[in-house]
Amino acid sequence: MKGKQQILDPIISKLVNGLEGSLILDYGCGEGQLTEKLALNSRKIIAYDISKDIIRKSKAKNKDNNIIYLDSDEYSRVRDSFEKKIDIILCSLVLCTIESEDIFISVIEDLSYLLHDRGKLVIAVCNPLFFNVKETEIQFRLFPSRAKYNSIFTYEKKSKITNRIRKEVHRPLRIYENSFNNFGLEIEKIIQTPGIDMETGFYASDFMIFIISKLEKYAGVEGLKKTR
Repeated sequence: MKGKQQILDPIISKLVNGLEGSLILDYGCGEGQLTEKLALNSRKIIAYDISKDIIRKSKAKNKDNNIIYLDSDEYSRVRDSFEKKIDIILCSLVLCTIESEDIFISVIEDLSYLLHDRGKLVIAVCNPLFFNVKETEIQFRLFPSRAKYNSIFTYEKKSKITNRIRKEVHRPLRIYENSFNNFGLEIEKIIQTPGIDMETGFYASDFMIFIISKLEKYAGVEGLKKTR
């Protein structure tokens, strides 16, 4: 049986390993399975997660000298020292878990602040284009009644491997595009993972990956502000 680690993570690993740069930030690294895979290429990785408990366990488990683990307090103390210095930022399945619009915007602002002018962002989200598919190879989805593509709403997903239920937030693609542009970020490429709608047998993708760079007119500009 497949899960995120079999479908999404190999694609992300290949993308990140194909990008140039010596300093990588895994923003919202979770338990760090993907971080550890990326560290095999001997590049320096900063692994940040808001959960102090997760970071504590990751530090105890993984002694790779190429990985620096940061919890929320540690990240706050050193954040400014990383301004425009991160060559590659990975942010996998973070934005689509944030219910607060203010926090959603502040995370994108943070990513833009940290990214080198010639750096790349790799952002993975739950694929908004297949928001109404109830069952895929890896999960079941429970949507609210009258859910519409152009609206923002929270729904539940249940993993077939772990039986874990988690909340996800649907946002239409234009919300992502506009939010990135507001902070000088431009989508270069969109990749949709392979998958199938188990009810119909048609193609249905669980995840969407954005490859993002800074808009040229914003390169070197300090302090982009929120437009909301």
